[in-house]
Amino acid sequence: MFRPVHRMDDNMLQIQIGKEVIEYVISRRAKKYMHISIKEDGVIYVSAPKRVPNYQIENFILSQIDWIRTQKMNQNTKKNILENEGKFWYHGVCYTVYIELASCNQICFDDKVMKIKIKDIEKIYVEKVVQKWLLREAEKLYTNTTQKYLLTLKDYALPMPKIQIRKMKTRWGSCIPVKKKIALNISLMYVPIPCMEYVVLHELVHFIEANHGKNFYNIIEKIMPDWKTRKKILNKEYGNIL
Repeated sequence: MFRPVHRMDDNMLQIQIGKEVIEYVISRRAKKYMHISIKEDGVIYVSAPKRVPNYQIENFILSQIDWIRTQKMNQNTKKNILENEGKFWYHGVCYTVYIELASCNQICFDDKVMKIKIKDIEKIYVEKVVQKWLLREAEKLYTNTTQKYLLTLKDYALPMPKIQIRKMKTRWGSCIPVKKKIALNISLMYVPIPCMEYVVLHELVHFIEANHGKNFYNIIEKIMPDWKTRKKILNKEYGNIL
């Protein structure tokens, strides 16, 4: 059994299932369907049509409870911890971190172990070195992937865009056609490469079609028939690392 509770102090609602409390916030919009997202703080945000009653929203949340629990668990598991016996997600694989002092900085992978050989094991220094390494790897991977998909889109004669690598909280990528630029989230380095490729292709197709219309997805479908699977994996399994 569940019991809905309204907390007036912060406009947050709760559903209590036994001893488990699910907190959520409702966003009313002019749309036909309900949608659930979970932010970093673990709070559930439900987008719902303006006239849908709260009890239907509660039933919708309950119908998604298994997915919600999985996402909350993933929020706790898909976090990079740069310390010995910590973990680091790289291209969709979780590696156990091993840090050791060395005369020069080096990062390598052996089976499921990420070895960080470093001059100074202070946490701030380790994080700085890893981030610089990750940025270099991202520059190479994102550039090569962009060039790969420009070849598949050669009939459209697209120029090589400027690639900006950023840490973005709410999106995996963006496209600015006027500036011939795409921005890609550094967090794409943590997800499986096929998922990263989908984001790159998605942004490149925006140089052809500005909106997410039928033709936009027809182009993607032609080049990447399994794009829906890649997108689903990206958002459902890795959306919490944004």
